[in-house]
Amino acid sequence: MFAGPNPCVGIDRFKTESRERFIKPEELVSFFQSLAEETNETIRDYLFISILTGARQANVLAMRWDEVDLSRGSWRIPKTKNKDSHTVPLTPFAVTILRSRLRANKGAWVFPGKKPGSHLQEPKATWRKVVERAGLANLCVHDLRRTLGSYMAMGNQSQQIIGKALGHKLHTSTLIYARLADDPVRQGMYKAQQEMLEVGDFLQTLNSLYPVSNPAITDKTRPKK
Repeated sequence: MFAGPNPCVGIDRFKTESRERFIKPEELVSFFQSLAEETNETIRDYLFISILTGARQANVLAMRWDEVDLSRGSWRIPKTKNKDSHTVPLTPFAVTILRSRLRANKGAWVFPGKKPGSHLQEPKATWRKVVERAGLANLCVHDLRRTLGSYMAMGNQSQQIIGKALGHKLHTSTLIYARLADDPVRQGMYKAQQEMLEVGDFLQTLNSLYPVSNPAITDKTRPKK
């Protein structure tokens, strides 16, 4: 066994830069248009829910109906990457899409896979097509999560609200935001989503894609300011 001095002493460690990519305002129109053109409705809806909830890809892929309460607008993820359960507030936009899926899919999984009893797997090929149609570069599915957080930040939402929305790991000194009620978080998410959809010129198209008795935006469903 080598017992000499550490040969790495004095060598700077390689620093991995944190990824900062998100869908910029000027990219939203082309992104939403491309997503609306996707013919695989399961994958299309999966990607919409990903950007609307800001949840991790693995959690959205494995989303189950018994975790979702559409009447209350909540999604309870039983075990996250942080090994804690996490409740995601569902805004009227997300609820509209999920209600549409529920009518067409009565199985256990919100996004069923090709094999019976399985859930959707990462749709790499379809994602590449969506991005290519939109003319966007260097964009991955995980960037949808970062996109929601970025628009919440641009809308002056607090770090506590953003952290609660995205289910970030809490430090002892910031446990106070674990007790934040879902309503302020839902309102913050809704404002960011509305900004994205308005800038992306997509509100009317969204309601056309998911025609339900209560559209995504009405005076009754709009969260209070």
